[in-house]
Amino acid sequence: PALKTIHDDDDNNNNKILFQLESEDAPNCKNTGSADDIDTTLVTQLSDDRLWMMQHHCKRYGPHAISIAVYSNATSQHIVDELLEMGCNIQGRDNSQTTDSGALVSVQVLDAQTHGAWNNYPVNELRNLALKGVSTTHITY
Repeated sequence: PALKTIHDDDDNNNNKILFQLESEDAPNCKNTGSADDIDTTLVTQLSDDRLWMMQHHCKRYGPHAISIAVYSNATSQHIVDELLEMGCNIQGRDNSQTTDSGALVSVQVLDAQTHGAWNNYPVNELRNLALKGVSTTHITY
């Protein structure tokens, strides 16, 4: 697709791209045969101290998918174990199916120990990481 961009024409920014409406890296749109083929993934990013909210998201968003990126010092397995204790269904696990009781969660963890300081929360990197876990036709971010 052609890129549609909004530029800042200020000489100090060297015509820097401020906003991009389309991306060459985005997947192609799928043709859907019917409305039943359309589904939505809730995409979010969070730090370890806000993981508790996922218990509520998993209950309320089922049977739809959720893709999260977590900024944490904990291991991926520890995050997955916490989510399982909360009743979330984790993609790639034995219970990995969407049900009326809970959403199917795709989990990506960005290691805070190797990434950098906590005061530099990498929101863009986390968002992009969470977007990689999407396999539905639409997202809510």
